[in-house]
Amino acid sequence: MSKGGGSSGLDTAAPPKAGRHILRDDPFELVGPRVERTCAACSTVGTTMKTCTGCAITSFCGRECQAAAWKEHKVECKKTRILDVYTACPLFGAACTVARMNTIKNENHPSFHQVESKEMHGLECHLTLGPNRGTPSDANEFDMCKPTQAKCPGGAEVPKGAALSKMVLSDGDSFEAHVGVLLGFHNAVMAFNDLNKGKKRLQLAYKGSRIIEYGVCVGSHRSPDFNLIYHYPDGRTERRQDPDRHCWLYFSSERKDCVYADCCVFPFGFLGAYNAAPYVRHGGDSEAEQVFSMMAGPAGRAIAPMLVLDRAANRQLQEMAAVSLEQEAAEREMAHMLGAGTRVVISDVEWDEATTPSYVDYVNEGLRSKLAEAAAAAGPVRRPGQDRVLDEDASLDTAIEYYMMSEQLWQSSLRSEHFKTYPRELEMSLFVMS
Repeated sequence: MSKGGGSSGLDTAAPPKAGRHILRDDPFELVGPRVERTCAACSTVGTTMKTCTGCAITSFCGRECQAAAWKEHKVECKKTRILDVYTACPLFGAACTVARMNTIKNENHPSFHQVESKEMHGLECHLTLGPNRGTPSDANEFDMCKPTQAKCPGGAEVPKGAALSKMVLSDGDSFEAHVGVLLGFHNAVMAFNDLNKGKKRLQLAYKGSRIIEYGVCVGSHRSPDFNLIYHYPDGRTERRQDPDRHCWLYFSSERKDCVYADCCVFPFGFLGAYNAAPYVRHGGDSEAEQVFSMMAGPAGRAIAPMLVLDRAANRQLQEMAAVSLEQEAAEREMAHMLGAGTRVVISDVEWDEATTPSYVDYVNEGLRSKLAEAAAAAGPVRRPGQDRVLDEDASLDTAIEYYMMSEQLWQSSLRSEHFKTYPRELEMSLFVMS
């Protein structure tokens, strides 16, 4: 069995020997039909080929064909480095966490105030804010309201205390965050393969199956516990993140399995997070690494609020939703968790140096075009009490912040091959609403 285990396909970590178990059955239900593959040894075409777990690219009919082709195949196979996108997802959360440290420096951010009162109107949690304090409020001083036993319509607790402060700090930038961190990742992967051409290459995979597409899904998060509405002293009303205009990451494999990652679900009441410290290379000289190391501190623990789901987790959520929610609510929950929505592909972005010599211009144009595509898919902006068009330049500037932090973290991880040390299983922690 290959290192990490659990993959479906052929183990080519070493030449096959007599009596060695090198084939494993596919444990995952297929969403769609298998892709036709060609055996690298005998050129047979079919949909039941087994994929090499060493490179997640080459296919064989079975044991005999793998052994016959091993002498030629092992040269390319040993050049391949496999990155499992599911186990790597917390690094996207780390990039978002670091980027938000910079984006909240704007004094218009609600964290520069204190919450003087809050009311629930349906799923809307309305926060009345006090005067601007000139600096972000301490987490334990942000919520000045008296304790309440009130519940949200779905039964969840009304956000309060330090947890409310963390939600506000994570609120907003759904489109900018996801487009930015994923394009930063995409360019880091492309740069790694370009720089190491002929020596080694990075292959993205999920459970041994090659990733063929990734991007952002645009749709509705239909089952939030609540969403936050801010009322400022100057009369402004703001919704920083609209559940009906939401965005999250997707990765699709050759077997049609998908991985989904949502870095902006915290403000909706899903208080899940991962310890992202093991995913960041400590001692690095990039801004992102230095900031994250400072956040982790001596304890070596830095929380990245996000939700990561693969197909097994999706299936569990379906079962939970069907049991605990009414049918309509369950359908809405599954619509988000299963990645339903319009897909904006990021994996097809290419840098054409002939038409765009400047790398900076290429990045800016890539971010701008994908943000515009996502915004068009999401429909008109909904703002409580007012209709205004979002500032496209401000949106681009925000996306660039997320892009830079992501590109720095991924370049460092790939260059040093730190990704080989990532934990094989994801462990999510839940914050207490207090």
